[in-house]
Amino acid sequence: MDVALANRVVEVIADAGEGAVPRYRYGSGCIVAGRTVLTAAHVVAGAVMVQVRTVRKRLCQASIDAIFIGQVTGQEPDLALVEIDDPALDLPALRLARLDRETAVEAAINCHALGFPWFAERPAPDAVREIADAVGEIPVLSKLATGLASVLVRDSPCPLPPEDRTLADSAWSGMSGGPVIAGGRLLGVVIEHAPREGQSSITMAPLSLLEPHHDHPMWGPGVRDPGAWWRRLGVTGLAELVRLPATTPDPAVASDVELSSDVIGKYRAALTAAGVIPPARWTAATLSEIAIEPGVSRARELVAALRWAIQAKPVLTDLGVGQLGLAQLQVIYRREVGAWPSDGSADILLVQAAEVEESERRAGATGVLGALVRFVVGVATAQSIPPNEHPGLTAWISSLGYQAADAQWRYQDQLGARSWLLLDLGAEPRPGTALAGPRSLPWPARITWTHVVRHGATVTKLTGEKRSVPTKDGLAEALTEIIEALPPTHQMLVDLALPAALLDAGIEHWPLFPESLSDRHLARLRWSQRLHDLYLRGRCVERAARSSWTVLPKLLTDAVLADEPRLHRWIRDDAEHAWLIGQRPAAARSDPLRALLKAGYGFVVWFPDTAHPRTRTTITKAVARIPVAARRVVIPDELPGCSERQMVIWDDPRGRGDEFTLPSPIAAEPMAMRQI
Repeated sequence: MDVALANRVVEVIADAGEGAVPRYRYGSGCIVAGRTVLTAAHVVAGAVMVQVRTVRKRLCQASIDAIFIGQVTGQEPDLALVEIDDPALDLPALRLARLDRETAVEAAINCHALGFPWFAERPAPDAVREIADAVGEIPVLSKLATGLASVLVRDSPCPLPPEDRTLADSAWSGMSGGPVIAGGRLLGVVIEHAPREGQSSITMAPLSLLEPHHDHPMWGPGVRDPGAWWRRLGVTGLAELVRLPATTPDPAVASDVELSSDVIGKYRAALTAAGVIPPARWTAATLSEIAIEPGVSRARELVAALRWAIQAKPVLTDLGVGQLGLAQLQVIYRREVGAWPSDGSADILLVQAAEVEESERRAGATGVLGALVRFVVGVATAQSIPPNEHPGLTAWISSLGYQAADAQWRYQDQLGARSWLLLDLGAEPRPGTALAGPRSLPWPARITWTHVVRHGATVTKLTGEKRSVPTKDGLAEALTEIIEALPPTHQMLVDLALPAALLDAGIEHWPLFPESLSDRHLARLRWSQRLHDLYLRGRCVERAARSSWTVLPKLLTDAVLADEPRLHRWIRDDAEHAWLIGQRPAAARSDPLRALLKAGYGFVVWFPDTAHPRTRTTITKAVARIPVAARRVVIPDELPGCSERQMVIWDDPRGRGDEFTLPSPIAAEPMAMRQI
């Protein structure tokens, strides 16, 4: 399932007005296009006011229009559209699908039903509902007479309610209107807990019910203005929707698909030098017409790679590659192919992966999956789309001679749990206090922590607090107890948010484990003041936004760092460095690192002790090898090891693209009303 789609799932809160019992109805929905939310009609019908709460608990006002509300008990489908009032919101249209009940050969479709049901509510005082991902399948022929469909989930929250109780009375309450996703596409919404059909059966209204079906009059007349509904959903009509389950693989390449202009610019000269006349347009047809003499040659390998890349492009597009940034694609490429790509578009990465695969095939070293397939499956993993649930991807993999089962195995392996742990050791000491001096060590008496685990689209979150003795040994003991008490995960990122005065203590090298936190858990340091001070956080965002990642890191000299007025003049005049390398000079009377952090620099490799010049040069060269677009994402994890005790401060409040961002300094909005 597409992880980005899960972020579109919202709570829908409808106020039925005074005198109504109950006054508030709670459901779920999904932002499908622009500001439009698709939900169930019975959630919002008759409401005097509707609000929408996002996954991050931001509450927004929404508007309703009678033309976009179906019927709860009538012949029209139990579907509705509401419009979020915030004009700043403008999301691209989701990929949609229709349930094929005429030509499908598969008996069932794997799916996910997402929403905010009653059983996912976290108890008071927060009373917040977490998002639930009900994984299951849709029997294609179930409820064929009425046009509805059953969703059989693998796990159920509790036993069924009595026969005279509805979805609103059960543990599934709040799930109505939640999107049902299959093959990475929106197929319909949940409308009720199916009475007496089994403990794990809920009912879905497919999108195909928006229009009447001439062979199935009992499916209903559709909505009053299907064209208006489809426009709000971002498509022209039902015919545009992909059928699921697919009876035949998607076509490998459409006639109008062509490689991007940067591919042409990069490879035209190479083809010309090899004696090949490049075509005007680089499509599947024109590339297939290029004749190459038999035998091994650079031209033959390149043309083969271009052909494979253009065959893969429609699959990559259908996987939603446009929702991923270039930095994330380059990181996927490096992980799957084994080397950094050059800067460029997704098409450039496809061609480069295809070149590697051509070389692997020639050497007989492709393994179970070639480089190009590994890259595309890596994109599917980033989007949480299982290969066996995407017919086009499966057909393309098989056409290259690989086993789809091997791709599914790789997907499952890469989808392993990742976790993030923030250890907040407290804010910077206030000026004028005994601990406010540059050499003071404000050992915390209390540690707050946040632990988040992501496995596919499922996210679990734990928070806690640990008392500690305010000494170095006391802090080390408390941190050890926290980390050892957490559930084991394959990979954990650790952010140590701490006062600047503690940085020189070399916290990441304390003996918490046989290996250091950096070696074992990919730890990086954050400056804790930005967890508590919105102004300082804003300074960091501002400097990061205007910095240039094409510029290699500035190596600050001792002469600048030891002279406070000179350092402040340098900070004032600097307008391009995204990150810095520095160390605390012995002659410094003030704390230069504190000055840099307060100025907004959030990307620093800092040496508390004297570092050998060769070490700093090695770091700079390592950065130079990383493509510009990927530097912001991977530099902390790509820095080479060295004997000197370095500390990486990677404090970007907007996140590094690793799914786990620095918490907001403003507390999350509490629930305004207790849900029932």
